[in-house]
Amino acid sequence: TLYDGIIEMLDELADLGLSLSIATAKPEQTAHPILDYFGISERFDVRAGASLTSDRRTKAQVIAHALRELEIQADPDLGDHVIMIGDRDHDVHGAMHHGIACIGVTWGYGSVEELIKAGAVVLADSPGEVADLVRQPYRLHHS
Repeated sequence: TLYDGIIEMLDELADLGLSLSIATAKPEQTAHPILDYFGISERFDVRAGASLTSDRRTKAQVIAHALRELEIQADPDLGDHVIMIGDRDHDVHGAMHHGIACIGVTWGYGSVEELIKAGAVVLADSPGEVADLVRQPYRLHHS
């Protein structure tokens, strides 16, 4: 089942004029049918998942694939207009690899501690909070 509020969150983000994409560590052969089952595939411009080969297994590789599909991988200001929303540390790390901030969501599989330790720029406790958080400017802290 989808988490309560996901459809409304996606609609609100789309109503803001945002382009939505999925970058999942699940293999595309699994991820696409799941999105189709819930009737949300058409809400995403790109549906990127892992491959069954070693060329696209890590979250950073999946995000790179999604950025290529969006034709924005070489954008020097990528971090100014792309944000990741994820529930695990690999989401945060994969986004940071590309200079993208990540909003951590606490309703998924990861813990608050995991997301904070990984470097999530802010946490959302419900899907209803995401649209307001996406509107904020975030900068990654570089060491």
